[in-house]
Amino acid sequence: MNLEKQRTEHQPVHWVAYHDSPLAHLAKLIISGQAEALPDLSHVHILLAEPSAAASLRHYLLIEAQQAGFDALLGSQVTTLRDWAYQHLPDNIHVCDAQSQELILIEALNQYPGLLRSASPWVMAENLLKLFAELTLKHVQLPDSPEDFIAQMERAYGNSSHNFDALGQEARLVHTLWQAWHTQLKAENLYDTHSAYLYGLANSLNTLDNGQYFYLAGFQQFNSAEIDWMQQLMKQNQLSLLLQGSTLDAGKPYHPDAPLLNIARQLSLQTTSTSQQAYSQFIDHVFNTHAAPLQQRAENFKQKIPDSPVSKRLGVFAAGNTEQEAHAIELQIRRWLSSDNKNKSIAVVTENRRLARRVRALLERSHIPLQDASGWALSTTSAAATVERWLECIEEDFDYLALLDLLKSPFIFTDNETDEFKQAIYRFEQDVIRHENINRNIEQYQEALQSRRERLSSQSPKLYPLLHSLLEKLATIAQPLQQLQQNKLKIPASEFLDLFLRSLKRLGISHAFKNDIAGQRLHQAFTELKQATETINLSMNWLEFRTWLGRHLERTNFQAEQLNSPVQLMGLSQSCLQQFDALIIAGAEQEYLPGRSNISPFFNDAVRKELQLTTTTDQLTGRLHHFRRLLESAPQVLITLRSEEHGEPVTPSPWLQAIQAFHQQAYGSKLSSPVLAAMVEQQCTVVEDTFNSLPPLTKQATPKISESDVPESFSPTAYQKILDCPYRFYASYVLKLKASEEVSEALARDEYGKRIHRCLQAFHSQVEELPGPFKNKLDESQRQQAILLMNDIAHAVFQKDEENNFEHHAWLQQWLNITPFYIEWEISRQAQWRVFKTEQAGSANIDNSVLLKGRLDRIDINTENLFSIIDYKTGQIPAKADVLLGEYIQLPFYALLNTDNKNQQIDEVAYLQLSKAEKLQVKVSLQGEELEVLKQAVALRLEQIVEMIKDGHALPAWGDSKTCAYCEMDKLCRHQAWKDTID
Repeated sequence: MNLEKQRTEHQPVHWVAYHDSPLAHLAKLIISGQAEALPDLSHVHILLAEPSAAASLRHYLLIEAQQAGFDALLGSQVTTLRDWAYQHLPDNIHVCDAQSQELILIEALNQYPGLLRSASPWVMAENLLKLFAELTLKHVQLPDSPEDFIAQMERAYGNSSHNFDALGQEARLVHTLWQAWHTQLKAENLYDTHSAYLYGLANSLNTLDNGQYFYLAGFQQFNSAEIDWMQQLMKQNQLSLLLQGSTLDAGKPYHPDAPLLNIARQLSLQTTSTSQQAYSQFIDHVFNTHAAPLQQRAENFKQKIPDSPVSKRLGVFAAGNTEQEAHAIELQIRRWLSSDNKNKSIAVVTENRRLARRVRALLERSHIPLQDASGWALSTTSAAATVERWLECIEEDFDYLALLDLLKSPFIFTDNETDEFKQAIYRFEQDVIRHENINRNIEQYQEALQSRRERLSSQSPKLYPLLHSLLEKLATIAQPLQQLQQNKLKIPASEFLDLFLRSLKRLGISHAFKNDIAGQRLHQAFTELKQATETINLSMNWLEFRTWLGRHLERTNFQAEQLNSPVQLMGLSQSCLQQFDALIIAGAEQEYLPGRSNISPFFNDAVRKELQLTTTTDQLTGRLHHFRRLLESAPQVLITLRSEEHGEPVTPSPWLQAIQAFHQQAYGSKLSSPVLAAMVEQQCTVVEDTFNSLPPLTKQATPKISESDVPESFSPTAYQKILDCPYRFYASYVLKLKASEEVSEALARDEYGKRIHRCLQAFHSQVEELPGPFKNKLDESQRQQAILLMNDIAHAVFQKDEENNFEHHAWLQQWLNITPFYIEWEISRQAQWRVFKTEQAGSANIDNSVLLKGRLDRIDINTENLFSIIDYKTGQIPAKADVLLGEYIQLPFYALLNTDNKNQQIDEVAYLQLSKAEKLQVKVSLQGEELEVLKQAVALRLEQIVEMIKDGHALPAWGDSKTCAYCEMDKLCRHQAWKDTID
């Protein structure tokens, strides 16, 4: 290569217009500049601000090389400036990784509790490390004396601070910990990552030869050490810098090109202006806010360019909510992909990761692969979720939700991935947890398992031993960690980590992680923490360990295996240097564009400027530069946003508001995307040509059943269901479906009612393992004894509930408050009636074709051998008018039943309301002829209904709003999908 010729033609800085491709320009620059060395580029170092752009650059390099007559290139290195600098560290330099730095600072904070006060040491350490990184990279030297530093800060704050005592405390904290941190690093002979970077950068100048050449692209800012390094190489004609944009109008702060102007000043470059199109000029006028007021700028621009240069290129879609926005994005991508050019490069750029995950899910559901350049937090992966559930089991005494999630995870006990193991877990959930309503504690699970042993063994002889062994194993593995958690012991972090990792190994999780990409990254994260403890082995209790582990997994980025897809998902900064065929800037709300500053919260902008640190304005200006660049990175751009979240309005991005206001002022309309909006409104979709027709509309469910499928018997609940909604009856009693039983932390109303029924049964009749019954004649003289017995029964019934949850004491107290009123009612009741039977089963045949079955809470008898049926109610009671109309059939249904006394004559059926601590009374009582007429009508209607079903009549879903509001089968009949079509 002719170095003299290269030095003569050398141009250190190259400016690229926003509408041009910087990577294509860079590729041309490299191939033309290194023409005499081709195809060997082993001496060339390409340093990019964003490493994800490397693949695109290699594509452009190959195209340029082929045009130059070479099918391949050799040896070019594409990396970041920081990674390249690390390669030039001497062997005797030991770098302290980020995890070790955090532990060192936590230890220092613990030594100064007066400085820390009530703040979290982990949050404090994170913010201090951000500040220390800036101080290091900016070559900021703090005064040796904390008093001198405080005085410097006081001058910087000036008269704006009325309470410098607190600010002085802030300055003292920073100074003290800065010194302590560096003292500890020096004692350990360590360099922090940023000092090591600067050392490697400076040291590289001593090892480079004249034949090496550097190309830098995509950078927005440089610190002084980087500027010095670049200037040295520029003097030797060994470096070219590529910048995208211009500096002509960037003289004021908060301008998109302000970062470029700052670089130009640092390198003593002349201000420059790149060639511009009408679209580019429009954007420049929008953001050149210091030139003139918006109205004047817009009017001047309209005179210069009468027709809007952006309306056909830039669209805006304002969604009602996040879900609609995600669907609009998916729809637009499918529209672009379905066009003639199937090889389009499409990008979705957003800072809203929740929206990004939803878009990803929608695209994958449509079998559209996605390249995700930004990835997501490792803590959100299924592998990390398994670890989290295990830790929650330890913390929450094996809460049933965490335990079930753990047992259903594909990462645990992988040797037992058999149908029998899965069946065991299913039966454990249904028979032990849900049926027995056990919500935590291994011992309680084991007790419930023992009580269900016979049932489990009848289903499979191996189920009980398998579950018993499983619970024993979990308890044994958890025991060492539970001791640490419960006793709040402090042990060295390395020992804590060893115990934790040993538990994962015994659970089979560690082995399973080897076959999962997220699991492998998780194992790597654990190794990073382990290595950090080799530098400093801080003692931790359970809470500190959980915080340390959780924060590391939250900050660790995970990227799935990248797929070859035309659709890319990325963040704002990751879009640097890239050009696309179509682009969606999603989540254009103030919350994300510009979003919040992530600089250290220490010191205000005045002090940060005094210390030459990054200010809030600097950071937001950098984001604005990315946004402005993106607007010209594709010939088709769509900006999306949501207008509300959870019913609250969402503020649009001020950058988008500026564009809309400028266009409205200049051309009388705001930018929109009418075709997309219409398609979203009409819930359209884009389908492949292979689909001949759309799926049929969902119709009202109207199943028919054969005579053999008619249930053999009817309970009052089944009868009520067929009246409320025939389809609900069909799903429950023909298909034999039922909603999964909920496991309640606190008693629900129906569970409370069951306990009250049990209390009353024990008071009036013998119930095993409970006090009672009350054997004396109940009158005023026995009132107090009766109340005491009822209270003893109640405490016995509620005892286990109170052990599980203290809130259950409120339910017990509610019944204890009612007890005296019940005894008072019972005394007056026994003047005419005495209790004959409790919890009595009954049945009856109607016309020898319909069998009725039910259970009666209580049957009373009087001196005339007439019977009264009492139904206890702790909840709502229907109105008598509705009962008489046949809307609620429970009371007349009970009157139809026969018990073991075949000759009983029912004189009365009634509800006794037990929901309030006040004078009790019978409600909705049916007697005499009224009862007889209604009883016969209820029997006849059921007989007719059964006959109609046997004759082939359908059991339709009625879609009655009152019934649907509490129906457990609503998702099965899908009434919301068809109801509007029949209204």
